Amino acid sequence: MEFKQVRFKEYPSLCASWALDIGDRAAFAGPSNSGKSLQIDILSGEAPLLSGHVVFQPDICRLAILRSGWVASDKCCTVREELSSLDPSVRRGEFLLHARPCSLVVDVVGGPCLTEAGQTSQVEVDRVQKCMEDFELDGDASLCDLCQSDLVRVSVAKLSMQQPDALLLDDATEGLDAASCNWLEDFLACKTSFKIVLVASHDRGFMDKACNKVIAIQRHETNVSTHVFNGNYTSAYLAGGDFLHFHSFSLWQPKSSGLRATQAASGFASLVARDLWDQDLHRSVTVVDVGTGTGLLSLIVAQEWQRWQKDPKPDLELWAIELDEPAARIATTNFASSPWQDRLRFVHASFQDWTPEWQSNPPSVFLCNPPYNDDLVNSRAGSEEAILSRTRALDRSFLPLEVLFDGARRQGCKTLWILWGNAEDAPVLLAAAHIGWQATRQIRFQRNPHSIQPFATAWKFELDTSKAPPACKPERIFWQDHDGTPSSAWWELVGSLYYWHLRDKSRTAQKSPTVFIPSSAQSAPL
Repeated sequence: MEFKQVRFKEYPSLCASWALDIGDRAAFAGPSNSGKSLQIDILSGEAPLLSGHVVFQPDICRLAILRSGWVASDKCCTVREELSSLDPSVRRGEFLLHARPCSLVVDVVGGPCLTEAGQTSQVEVDRVQKCMEDFELDGDASLCDLCQSDLVRVSVAKLSMQQPDALLLDDATEGLDAASCNWLEDFLACKTSFKIVLVASHDRGFMDKACNKVIAIQRHETNVSTHVFNGNYTSAYLAGGDFLHFHSFSLWQPKSSGLRATQAASGFASLVARDLWDQDLHRSVTVVDVGTGTGLLSLIVAQEWQRWQKDPKPDLELWAIELDEPAARIATTNFASSPWQDRLRFVHASFQDWTPEWQSNPPSVFLCNPPYNDDLVNSRAGSEEAILSRTRALDRSFLPLEVLFDGARRQGCKTLWILWGNAEDAPVLLAAAHIGWQATRQIRFQRNPHSIQPFATAWKFELDTSKAPPACKPERIFWQDHDGTPSSAWWELVGSLYYWHLRDKSRTAQKSPTVFIPSSAQSAPL
């Protein structure tokens, strides 16, 4: 199965070239709306090509496609009747078979009743019986009485009776419970009749267990291409290379640069976006990202703003300022490769020397992850350029806190967010008080309920002398629960930033009373 320079009418910037051999089980990987499901639609004949060629091996003559909602659950016939009710003349809903070379599309779920007695051949009866034995199904059981995982087995059994050569799964685990997903994973791992399996999914665990290759969809400024990696989704795609993949963009952070994104920075940007959601905003919003580095903070704010559900949604403009030359190259590349080029404005200058271009409307929010001194990180080896980039990112002398607070005040900003990667509060509070800023929120990021010190603190400061500042009550967000699994707070604040998700008991378990989530994080759409 191969795509040769395939371009799509619905997504002309994507040029897909990849090949799968017999025995491959591959997962599409890429940000949301990057063309994963579209490529499955091309294979099934449901979407038109703009150019290029789709090639199938001689052994691949029939494709089975399963999509979200594919499990039959509204019938009350028996399992035997369901497996005997194949009607190739009916096409219905999301249950499709695409046969070649005649391009016949048929429904793998036909009428609910067995054909009249005496009209079913013994060969067909034997096939149904053999299928029930292979899938360990009770033929006399009613579909109405089956749990979801058993319904999955019935649906897959019926699909298998059509003898497809390849299986395409488009969000097929969406809405399935853990037992159903686990059964489907095990089935695909041991089932050899499918010569090729191709998956588009949000379920990271499913892709890890079901697949041995990844077809990555990668954006390079205005062009989008594909690349095939050997390995599963986590090891080959998420953990490998120089990219960090989020819901709607991929962050380029070459290891040679010495600049690496952290989950603390991701959670910080998510907090700022959620705080903006809670504001009563009726005009355009301008956010200034001071010392943008790779552009992570700006890109996450832009992504979460795009997912914001308020109507009408104010316009957003993001200014990103960076002095370091290598970081500037990385940030401009990341901005150009993102879906928000029109609202991201990059400034290559020092914050102290920057003269803003706005005339009447001052910025709504400044945000910054300022240098906080980290001798351990600064001592790491690397090229001279990488060491200088790290020093500028971590040495306080390159952006003193007083300069940051004073610059934000002079430019008319009333709200300043700071991510402070140090356990010391005094340097931040002293610098803020000296300029006239008042702390209104203090959110501690801590590893787990057993940890004593935070590994970072998010501060929100206000500059408004017309009213008394609200009490700044400390809030805490624990990254992990007592048992070491990701906490509900982490899933809501950080986990929601990514395209993939994990089936994990901590996502649905009752929240630990020791985890304090800011009200804005709780109310924000994920």
